[in-house]
Amino acid sequence: TVLGSFHFIFSFVLMYQIQESIVRSLIDRLSDEERKQAVVLAIAAPQIASGDVDIANQKYGDGGMDSASAKSFVALFPALALYKENIDKDIEKLTPLFVKSQLTRSCEAGEEGCIGDSQAFHNNVWAKIVEESQNKYNAMVESYQSETSSSSIKKQQSKAWKRHVSAVRSKTGYDPDNVPEYMHDKIRARLKKDHGLILPYGWNPSDRSSFNTAVSNKIYRQADKSLSRQLGRSIPTNLSFEWFFKQKGTQQHIRETLNITNNKMTFPLVYIHEESEKYIYNRVLEYFVDKELSRLNSDAKEFAPEGKHEELGESAAKRVFVPAVALFFSLLGGLGHFMKSGALIMESWVTLWTGFVRMLIGVIVVSVIMFIFSNPVIESKPYQILSEGIKEKNGTTLALGAEWIIRMESIIYPFNNWLRMNVLQGLNFGAMPREVVSDK
Repeated sequence: TVLGSFHFIFSFVLMYQIQESIVRSLIDRLSDEERKQAVVLAIAAPQIASGDVDIANQKYGDGGMDSASAKSFVALFPALALYKENIDKDIEKLTPLFVKSQLTRSCEAGEEGCIGDSQAFHNNVWAKIVEESQNKYNAMVESYQSETSSSSIKKQQSKAWKRHVSAVRSKTGYDPDNVPEYMHDKIRARLKKDHGLILPYGWNPSDRSSFNTAVSNKIYRQADKSLSRQLGRSIPTNLSFEWFFKQKGTQQHIRETLNITNNKMTFPLVYIHEESEKYIYNRVLEYFVDKELSRLNSDAKEFAPEGKHEELGESAAKRVFVPAVALFFSLLGGLGHFMKSGALIMESWVTLWTGFVRMLIGVIVVSVIMFIFSNPVIESKPYQILSEGIKEKNGTTLALGAEWIIRMESIIYPFNNWLRMNVLQGLNFGAMPREVVSDK
């Protein structure tokens, strides 16, 4: 058991290192320009897989995008396309389409890097921004109204007057209505200094009416000052929500919510979908498409090691090669287990070695025969163009290897899927059917 565990761990690490070495070798052979192209192909691949972007004239057979050959082709597509002749011209023409599709389809509006379609954007993003702004405005107005309400002002006036009477008595020994006149100015100055009450010159400490007016004025000044700080400017005569929505602070918060760094972009207050699509959605989409295109159109050396977009170029290159290498070794592993199992079954009437040889011969025969049968993916013109590009730049062996993967998957995937549905009772390993993802 210990030896078996050691063999398992050793084999696992060895296969990982072999595959990692192959991927690393393929990546290291890429030019700076090819790394840049890989970024766009990595964006395109999931969109092709989801059906959001179609490859003109590419056939997939009766199963469509859910057929085994189609799934294999999509996994291999970035690696195949990377070696297509004049791929740089194709990418230049198609990149805006890929970027726009990436931002608007197969994702949830409001998530990072996703805008969604105009309706989803309106419901999930813009309507929430308007609602949040309205709530902030309401809270601000309610706070102001609460501070300046007649009941609040009367309460403050009463409290302030009691404090004033108590202070006059303790400091002068007189009541406000009989304090000597020569003390009036001193009392008025103290009220201004200590409590911010501005009383008229010659005010009598017993004049409660003027005192209440001073308290009321102070409350309004403080409320106005607080409101001005929130708004970032002086208060207008008509403090409407429309006015509030246009203000610098509100607009800055909207830009931050949308992750827009252009401080010159402003957004009008609109409520219905048609208006938000015209005045908000289209502008936001254009902004992010232009921003992403600006990054993707950077000089090729920026996607190379030590370049500004080195991490992006590296991850895209892995996205191009890892699925192809993983799929190839997955097939080899599956065929290896198939040969081993077949040999063990035949061990009762032939030797284990003889059984293994027979299984190996059977696999080779099937692998060769598969090249004879019709396959709509392989026979489509787009695939043929990609295959020719592989042959010209990397030789016939690699092109045949890609074709072998697609052809073998057309046999093995249905068999594995039958096992999953009938033996494993439909276990989906965390995956969801395409229609479920689309509905979500």
